Amino acid sequence: MPFPATRIRLCCKRVRSRWRTACRSRCRPGRTRRAIDTAFAAHGPVDVVHALTTYGCGIAGVRAAARHGLPLVQTLQSRDDIVIEKYSPAPYLSALTMRLLHGWYLSGPTAPPTAADGPTTRLAWRPLLAHAAAADRVVAPSRHFARRLSEHGVRTPIDVVSNGIDDRMLDDILGDGEVRPANGPGPLRLVWCGRLSAEKRPLEAIELVQRLAGCTLDIYGTGPLLDRARELIARHGAADRIRLHGEVTQADCLRAMRTADLLLTSDCDTQGMVLLEALAVGLPVLHCDADLTETVPAGGIRASDRSIGAFAVALLDLVRDRPRIDALRAELAPLRDEPRQSRHLNRMIGVYRAALGRPAE
Repeated sequence: MPFPATRIRLCCKRVRSRWRTACRSRCRPGRTRRAIDTAFAAHGPVDVVHALTTYGCGIAGVRAAARHGLPLVQTLQSRDDIVIEKYSPAPYLSALTMRLLHGWYLSGPTAPPTAADGPTTRLAWRPLLAHAAAADRVVAPSRHFARRLSEHGVRTPIDVVSNGIDDRMLDDILGDGEVRPANGPGPLRLVWCGRLSAEKRPLEAIELVQRLAGCTLDIYGTGPLLDRARELIARHGAADRIRLHGEVTQADCLRAMRTADLLLTSDCDTQGMVLLEALAVGLPVLHCDADLTETVPAGGIRASDRSIGAFAVALLDLVRDRPRIDALRAELAPLRDEPRQSRHLNRMIGVYRAALGRPAE
């Protein structure tokens, strides 16, 4: 029987608040279990469980797979070590608390000591290692993160499968797919898309743009820093150049990217959907993470470091050299089909087949 006929239920979806979801799962484990089991029964035979997070819903996925005797595929794609180390007010205490909370539900191996990792980093890696140890296959979105998983003790087979964007959505938005020229004279039009939280650095993006008169910034998304973003824009009197659009659909985000000149990114992504979206619409990217060049091998500009000053230097060069935007777009043109989901579907099906112990087709 061809594998696509096998019914695969994704029992875990990304949640906005991992902590809150984990607490709710603890308080109402019976309700969660019944909801999953009811869904399994309603949709017929289940062959594979695929968990996409490493906290609340991910734990529920691990338990469901064990309860039903099903193989488990676990996606690992979060850089909790960087987020906690750089953006938590009390990194060690935060890592310890999250490790203890997670370990209440799912035990796992200790991260092997390395010269580069301190105690906070090793604690932050424990939940990822626990999920990897419970899985039959691990999926990483990029080669650099797969290497990092191996270096930190993951021994479960790792498959690298990129995230993707729905083909039909891209067809509707891109039309003829031609590379759009830069917007010509006037301010450089920047866009920022994502969750307004500390590790995504939206406030730094605002500070950056308010320093340079030759650009504007449109921010798409919402999150815990939304009010602070509003206050910061008002304090600088920059509402005419920096605009908050709130939560939008992925399609709206893609349309906004098509009319922009440059995407600003954060510094701790393993891949980042926003990078794939920029790739699909031919939007150049300004970033500071060497690992992200795997996703955007062309059409990207890397700041010398993660500071606002380094970003300002790189951005000012673009403000003064507008034709460079056209050159960056031309570099991106051959890559625009790479983010399409259809390009990665067979690879993911191969992961499921491997989890089931079936030979590749």
